[in-house]
Amino acid sequence: MASWKALPGTLDPQGRQLVVQLRSLKDRSRLSLAALERRTTYSRSSWERYLNGKKLPPAGAVKELAILAGGDVHRLLAMHSLAEETWSQGARPTTGPAAARTGERRNAAVEATEGTDEAKGSEEARGTDGATGAGEGDGGVAKPASREHALPFLQALMVVLLTAVLTAAGLIPALHAWGGDDAADESSFVLEPGRNYGCTIHRRGDALYAGHSQTEDAVLFQIKTGWDVVEAQCLLAEHGYPVGDIDGAYDAQTARAVKRFQEESPQLAVDGIVGPHTWKALRR
Repeated sequence: MASWKALPGTLDPQGRQLVVQLRSLKDRSRLSLAALERRTTYSRSSWERYLNGKKLPPAGAVKELAILAGGDVHRLLAMHSLAEETWSQGARPTTGPAAARTGERRNAAVEATEGTDEAKGSEEARGTDGATGAGEGDGGVAKPASREHALPFLQALMVVLLTAVLTAAGLIPALHAWGGDDAADESSFVLEPGRNYGCTIHRRGDALYAGHSQTEDAVLFQIKTGWDVVEAQCLLAEHGYPVGDIDGAYDAQTARAVKRFQEESPQLAVDGIVGPHTWKALRR
C-alpha cells in the first residue's frame, strides 16, 4: 500500500478529518489515482490535490469515492459540509486556550462523524503517496456557533435517520420491481469493490436478458449503482461495448461505453444515459 505525505499545517480540523477519511477509502479500494480517473468523473491531478489537502474536494467527488469503496455516503457528505464551512478560512490555533475554545464550537458535530481507528491514525506517520508524484481565522475569540453553520450537518443527519426508520418500517419500496427467478431485488444490491458479476445471456421472445434485471425503463447515469447497472453492463459487453469491470457501478468507463453504443444505434440521443429507448436497443 502506498504511503501518504503529511497534510498541510494550515488545514483546519474538519478538513483534515475529511481528507484522512478519503485517504482511508482510497486505501480500502486499492485503486490507483489513474484508476480513480477512469472510474470517476474527476481527473488524476484533481484526486492528487484532493487527497493531499491542497484543494477541497467537491461533494460529487466525495460521493463517488464513497460509493466505489463501500463507504457511508451520508456520513461522508455530512463531514464534507463541516469541512466546507472552514476550508477557506486559513490556519487556526492548534494549541492553548484559544484552540480549545474553537474546538468546543463543533465538538458534537465532530463526534457524530468520527471515523474508524484506521482512518484516525496519524497521517503524518504515513509518509507520501507514491502514486501522487505525477499529477497535478477568528483571532482566538470564541463565538457562538450559528444555526446556519449547523444546518447542513443536521439536514444530512435527519436524512440518514429518516431513511433508516422508513426502511425498517417497509415504507421505502424498490424503485423497480420485476419477476422471474433470475432477477434480484434492487434493494439487496451492495457495491463490493473488486467484485465482478457473471452474465447469463438469454432471450425471452424478442428481448435479450443477462439475468440481473428485467427493467425496461430504469434511468441510469454516472454514480448510480444496482442490479439494473449490472444488467446494462452485461448487455453492453454482449453487444461489443465492454465496460471493464461488471460491478454494478455506473462509472465513467460505463458512460463512455453507453455513448459509443448510442453513436452507432439509429435514433438514440448520445448522452451517456441509459433510459427507455437505450434499454430497448440493448435488449434487441
